[in-house]
Amino acid sequence: MLTSLDKQGSSARYSKQLTSFTESLGKAYKPSACERETGVTDTAKTKGEIMFGSLLKKDNTEAMKIECRAWGIDITGAFVPTQQKKKPLTWTGMINKIKEKKVMEFYDIESNARKDLPDKFKQTFKPRSTAVFVVKEK
Repeated sequence: MLTSLDKQGSSARYSKQLTSFTESLGKAYKPSACERETGVTDTAKTKGEIMFGSLLKKDNTEAMKIECRAWGIDITGAFVPTQQKKKPLTWTGMINKIKEKKVMEFYDIESNARKDLPDKFKQTFKPRSTAVFVVKEK
């Protein structure tokens, strides 16, 4: 048995916690990540946007053509000098044109002139047509 009462019972159990507590008293308070979080995070679904990655080419080609026309994009393609004819846009070409148009419209706003694009800005779009897109479920 221990001869000193300080080395027995609750004093022995809580001595480490007491020393760490007294050391932390002099430190400045640093809020956790949860405490620093403000507001509500908007997702693509809550903003009414569609993710390009959730669209399948075989189900949405016609809807994407309608959407491109609503964005004012020529889907017949640009003049190709070597072929002497217009080449229609492919699925990837239509998506890239919508992304380009979205970025141009973002920078056309005066307050956004010197800003960087928001995270994942090019991954979604807000439909401007009445086309119905088939979204794959995860």
